[in-house]
Amino acid sequence: MNRKLLSALLCLLLLLPAMPAARAESAPADAITVDELAKLYFGEDEPLEGFKIEREGFDENTPNYVNEAFLYGLIDGLDDLNRTMTRSEAAKRIARSLTYVLGRDVPTKDFGSIKPADFHAVANVLNYGVMEAVGGNFEPSKPFTLAQAEKGAERYSANNIRGILPRNGENRKALISVGSNYAYMDFESKADADDYIRYHLEEITTGVKLSGSAYQRVDIGFAILELWAPDYEIKFTFKSGLENIRFRQSKVMYGTFVYTNWDGEGYVAEARVMKPGETAVMTAQPDSVHKKLYAKADLILKKIVKPGMTDEQKVKAIFDYVVAHVKYSKGTDYVSGENALEAIDAGKGVCVHYASLFHYLAMRAGIPDMPQTGNSIVGQHAWNMVYVNGKWRYLDATLADGKKTVDYAYYLKDAMFMMNSREWSGFGYPDVNTFPQVDGMKLKTTEELRVFLLREMENRGHPKTIKFAVTNKYVDTNPKFLAVKFFEGKYKLSYDAKSKVYTLTKV
Repeated sequence: MNRKLLSALLCLLLLLPAMPAARAESAPADAITVDELAKLYFGEDEPLEGFKIEREGFDENTPNYVNEAFLYGLIDGLDDLNRTMTRSEAAKRIARSLTYVLGRDVPTKDFGSIKPADFHAVANVLNYGVMEAVGGNFEPSKPFTLAQAEKGAERYSANNIRGILPRNGENRKALISVGSNYAYMDFESKADADDYIRYHLEEITTGVKLSGSAYQRVDIGFAILELWAPDYEIKFTFKSGLENIRFRQSKVMYGTFVYTNWDGEGYVAEARVMKPGETAVMTAQPDSVHKKLYAKADLILKKIVKPGMTDEQKVKAIFDYVVAHVKYSKGTDYVSGENALEAIDAGKGVCVHYASLFHYLAMRAGIPDMPQTGNSIVGQHAWNMVYVNGKWRYLDATLADGKKTVDYAYYLKDAMFMMNSREWSGFGYPDVNTFPQVDGMKLKTTEELRVFLLREMENRGHPKTIKFAVTNKYVDTNPKFLAVKFFEGKYKLSYDAKSKVYTLTKV
């Protein structure tokens, strides 16, 4: 081949648009790539209007579905496109780009194999229906396949810029330049900029007076906000380490999210006008309440946790401290950093104060913990799920209090034991929507029996009789756990030794 022809071919290759690299040879044949996932979600629609992608490698030849994947946070750059994903990795990508964040309950049988840091992502994709359980399990380490992705594609919806900032209302009246960690809005008119400030920024910047006539820089917790008022320009520069962000009407929350209800739990974005020339802290920081809480929690841990302690010894030391320090009082509330701080300062509270304080002490000691709430034998209640010796176990500091010595009846128990006195959502409580169908005449485990009975009660509306048989003598056939979840009517259990069939009869 002559030099002129070779040179021409090389020039032609350089002019061709960059394409995703081939999938890794070691990747499973059925594993979907990020590029294939982005194309499945965003397709080949018309180019986005009102947005400009400012990221290395992106240009006028970049496919629209790739631009959208970057815009909504599904990818961080072109290097992501040829990657395959485990189901857990896919959950984190997808959850970040979802329109809504729904919750944190993980209703699968294998929740114990999911990293605690991934709980929120897994909960969101399962609850949103974008990913499904497989035979009752999430299977976090298995490859995410094209067939699995296609099942949930119709449920997928993205609307948050970089998976953080809601793309709604007045920001659609601006040309928005989006980089890896920023969104820069250039509004067409002062009226459009004022509308955006009025309907969005004034809530985020509560306590700060926006001048409206000069350059301002405001630390809003999850980002640095810059306003060039005379030029109708606004810029959000997002901080690193930002997790679980949620816009809740008049406030923005990010960070811990130990418990999800309408108010949520996490760091509340606290606005502060920055001084001229001040260096911005670009790592997400705790809010003022959690900073106080962490300082006091660390002092407590220095006193009760000794060098060389195992995690189980640390858990017991924390449990004993909470039971001894907090005295049961009146009132109702939710799990939160504020209630953990109140439990330390006031030394009293209700179940959520016990659970909140235990949670934060355990987490500051490096021990994963998830507070739990639900109906119980004492009414609406809160307790904890803690990771010890490679397994999740449950404990209830509130019910351990009230006696001269600590009561360990509800300390480091498994899910089946705790079901006898309470119910909750996900995290070990058998979920009839994800658990595989079971044969009521061939029940092998206590979990299968309870799933069967729960399903019968819900599907048949408190039937007069339910019959079942077990194939294992270690199955706990006591139906008392049903009383917590179903308050309508009582049931008695009988057993026919000849047929080996149990009958649950409504009294």
